[in-house]
Amino acid sequence: MSDHFGKISIQQPASPVPPPRRPPRKQRPSSQRMPKATKPRSSRKSLIWLLVFVLFLTLYSVAGFVGVPYYITTVLPKTIYEKTGFVFQVGAVNFNPLTFVFSAENSQIQPPNSNLPDFLKIKNLRAKLAPISLLRNDLVCSSFTIDGFEARITREADGSYVFSSLFLPDEQDNMAEMMDFSDLPFQFSLNNISVSNSKIIFSDLPLKKTHRVEDIRL
Repeated sequence: MSDHFGKISIQQPASPVPPPRRPPRKQRPSSQRMPKATKPRSSRKSLIWLLVFVLFLTLYSVAGFVGVPYYITTVLPKTIYEKTGFVFQVGAVNFNPLTFVFSAENSQIQPPNSNLPDFLKIKNLRAKLAPISLLRNDLVCSSFTIDGFEARITREADGSYVFSSLFLPDEQDNMAEMMDFSDLPFQFSLNNISVSNSKIIFSDLPLKKTHRVEDIRL
């Protein structure tokens, strides 16, 4: 019997084809991963401040350990000689800018006339300076120690003294016009002074007498 409606074939639909899979991405081992270079600004500032501090400490140390001894042994003797004619000599000078301890050995001042004995000798000198006072342009010593001090004072036949040129300009004649220490551009204070093994010799040429004070201890 013929089918007037025709044939209808019923077939199951074909399964959908899955999309092609991408190959897995190769991952680098943790040892081969490049870390991100990050430099925080704070670390740069810290490094700059560290360099500034090291530079300041270096310059400060050079000025203290080298500059102060150079000034005492080289510049100061020239200044004293040009203004007074006296010869100032010093053996060894040390200054520690960290502890503010100053020391000098074998210091002496010779009068302009080389035939006269040394006017002043100091075997050892040690001073402990106050750092805060130095910032105020003041010279304050918390301790001042002298060992082996020797002073020779000579009164000339005309009544003058060998050390007059240290205090009196050429145009001044009387002792009343000697230099006033209050006129100095800075204030100074010497505390806890200690003197040992010292002596003072006074030679009075008009009277032909010599006075000696020995073994001074303070």
